[in-house]
Amino acid sequence: MAPLIDDPEWRRIFLRSGRPPRAGERIAQPDLARTLSAVARRGRQGFYDGEIAGRMARRLASGGFVDAEDFAAHAGSWGRPLSIEYRGVTVYEPPPPTPGFSVLLALGLLESDGAASLAFESPERAHLLIEAAKLAYADHKRRLTAREAVALLDRESVAALRARLDPRRAGLTVGADAAGDTTGFVIVDEWGSMASVIQSVFSAFGSGVVPEGTGVVLHNRGHSFVARAGHPNAFGPRKRPFHTLIAAMALRDGRPALGFATMAANGQAQQLHLQFLSNVLDLGMNVQEALDRPRFIAGPPHSAADAVWIESDWPSKTLRALEARGHRLERARRRHPLMGQGHAIAVDGGLLLGGADPRGDGTAIGY
Repeated sequence: MAPLIDDPEWRRIFLRSGRPPRAGERIAQPDLARTLSAVARRGRQGFYDGEIAGRMARRLASGGFVDAEDFAAHAGSWGRPLSIEYRGVTVYEPPPPTPGFSVLLALGLLESDGAASLAFESPERAHLLIEAAKLAYADHKRRLTAREAVALLDRESVAALRARLDPRRAGLTVGADAAGDTTGFVIVDEWGSMASVIQSVFSAFGSGVVPEGTGVVLHNRGHSFVARAGHPNAFGPRKRPFHTLIAAMALRDGRPALGFATMAANGQAQQLHLQFLSNVLDLGMNVQEALDRPRFIAGPPHSAADAVWIESDWPSKTLRALEARGHRLERARRRHPLMGQGHAIAVDGGLLLGGADPRGDGTAIGY
């Protein structure tokens, strides 16, 4: 990917004589260190006002449309999470413009359809999860307000959607976005407080643009806007695009019980959130076992809209049975990284149980 990025500052920082650094080579980023120090000293003002914002605005002046006033006017917001009760816990997901509500909707479909009574590798359970994912994620970019998302989670809406799930045949299609550059992690401290965090500059290396003297790689999340007037996700001023960042957690009796986060672009909701949660809450797996098990993704990037990527370590009889139900399977290699690279911590009384996805290079650490 590096040869495709022509931003001179990006290349100065991340390349060595025009080539990517080799394993073990050191990368020093003093400009980024100064930027982080400014944020540590001045908080929000250290980034969105003053010299750093000015440098970013000057870089974007050539071919861009964001100026210093836009940076100064920016304000973060606290979103009220959406939730659903499932198997004795309250699962919380971020509100729109993320697809977190789709996870909750899929769980609502599963709860009354016997997912807890089916063996993990059974074709019946795999079919049920695939179809729940398709129904929940269909056209989700149109559901970009919290009011619409909450309405979809009421019992009547879930029941109406469940009536469209055929236990014998594959149904509608769902498309996915391309993969991106995302990092997720979960932390629990000695007092039981939990943080689930996810960060991304999107695809690939974000925009590949670094304003001189900042060390900051600018993201390209604007790619997720729709260039069609009238669409809820249409590009426009002071709008946030649909995005896939959905760090989440589950509470039991008002206390943190499970924190989880993953990379996987638009597949985050399907791969880790839906399948991982079902493994833990329906089948009683520990978090590491739940992360280890093979996965699928309906509507994978760069494939036919009706395709289902599925890891090759599913039993052959399950794969054949799914194809007999009309699923268009594309076999991925065992533990394919695009199936998500999740991390999770479960709280069991005074015990913390951590898990890290074998598809990535993360790890679970306790001290």
